[in-house]
Amino acid sequence: MQLYFRDKHLTFLDKVFDTVQHGSNFVLLFGKRKVGKTTFVAEHLRRRRGAYITVSNKSSVLQLHEISDYLKSFNFTESFIPAFRNWKEFFEFIFYIAKEQTVNLAIDEFHNFEKLEPGVYNELKKLWDKHAHTSNLNIIAITSDQDFIRRTFTSNESPLYQINHFNLKLEPFRFSEVAGIMQMHNSVLPLDEIIKIYLVFGGLPKYYALIDQFGLWNKGLTEILKELVFKNFAPLGYELKELIVNDFNRGNSVYLSILQAIAAGHRTISEISRFVDIPPTSVVKYTTELERKKSLIKRKLPLGTIDQAKSKYGKYYLNNYFDNFWFHFIQPDIISYEMGQFEKMLNSVVAQMDIYIKERMPLIVNEIISENLYNPLVKRLIDSPISQIGQTWTRDCHMDLVIKSDVSDRVVLGKILDKDFSFTAEQMSQLHRDTESMRKIFFGVKLEELVITHETPSAEFKRYLDENKIESLLLYDVLSLNDYRPKQSRTLRTKVPRVRQTEPMHKHVKIRESR
Repeated sequence: MQLYFRDKHLTFLDKVFDTVQHGSNFVLLFGKRKVGKTTFVAEHLRRRRGAYITVSNKSSVLQLHEISDYLKSFNFTESFIPAFRNWKEFFEFIFYIAKEQTVNLAIDEFHNFEKLEPGVYNELKKLWDKHAHTSNLNIIAITSDQDFIRRTFTSNESPLYQINHFNLKLEPFRFSEVAGIMQMHNSVLPLDEIIKIYLVFGGLPKYYALIDQFGLWNKGLTEILKELVFKNFAPLGYELKELIVNDFNRGNSVYLSILQAIAAGHRTISEISRFVDIPPTSVVKYTTELERKKSLIKRKLPLGTIDQAKSKYGKYYLNNYFDNFWFHFIQPDIISYEMGQFEKMLNSVVAQMDIYIKERMPLIVNEIISENLYNPLVKRLIDSPISQIGQTWTRDCHMDLVIKSDVSDRVVLGKILDKDFSFTAEQMSQLHRDTESMRKIFFGVKLEELVITHETPSAEFKRYLDENKIESLLLYDVLSLNDYRPKQSRTLRTKVPRVRQTEPMHKHVKIRESR
């Protein structure tokens, strides 16, 4: 699959390589699993020639022998390439040839040194201090382990503390980019089908590479799931199960149960504790490892939280959309899956999909609003500079969309109404009570109400909204802000700004999505 929305960052990495004529560089390239780091680096190495190695769990002797043979297999250097007895000798050789020529070296799974031979980092640092200023070496260290990054590159106790001159983060595609890729492949799928695909697979490039490989650009979600998940030898069939087994040597059942609990909507420590039937203190131990060491989950706080460390309202979410799908639908019935009862399971998924999509709809609404802050539709809600966008909740209620402006001390609180919302007095009173309950979070600011509806409000409902100064938006209009219009299709009715690449953020180069 070709690279999408990576041009600016390829250009950046190319320019970093070009500067090694004035001394060595160390680039930290990171991002989630399946975000396309290896494909991205391969394209860079095609443009700026270099070597690519992967650090695995195999013995160092075997790996170094394979690396020596690999370097001999193409014209990496005119120098004699020896057999390496240890990693120190390998890096010494790399620095040696970098004194005579520019060397580009990508090291994938860089975190595996920590388990394989942690002393490698000390040796590398000593050689770096000795030779970096007189060598033309560009090292690209690739990892998906966020906890390793914190320990290794941001802790002053690590030998590699701040050795990285540049950080490059690859993130998943955003919905606007997924829609853009669909357009590039002449998809005729309507917008609502693209949304379903995105809320199941998210923005990780690997899944769209599979859609491309199997020619599924014009197939709906049900057919995609049948081809990629629910059949014998399906490419995504045992991916997650194997990942968990490989990542955790002990207590696999507890980890699986916690992930299943989160995917089922049990997101607080107490809820997870009841679901898996273990004490809350034990749950914390497992969730800490899943979040910090494995990057499979993330604890989120309600927008407006002041004391984040002491917040009791934190909820856990799976980082990867497809992980959430797997642990919501497949893991609870894994025996049926292993028995090959694919048709039964797929029918069950299809029957529940509308509810699943409805529950996850706030994710995409928040994402689209965040990308379109200057759109007239968004500015109609709040015309002052926007400080934060997200979701918030208390023990009793949840707001699907929160738009906060510190400049004007205004907060818009939005709810996505169900399709069957019937505009009863009790339902409207509940909306007001939910808004009032938010004053304990957003005290001293003006609270404004917003409802997002599936259908155009009736005359009676519209009159009520106007009288109570409640803003309303059609869900379709929000979802259409990123201008997805399928080829040869007239199912869409809103023309909006074209899909665009997002700009790099902060001093770290990021590619937006891909999360």
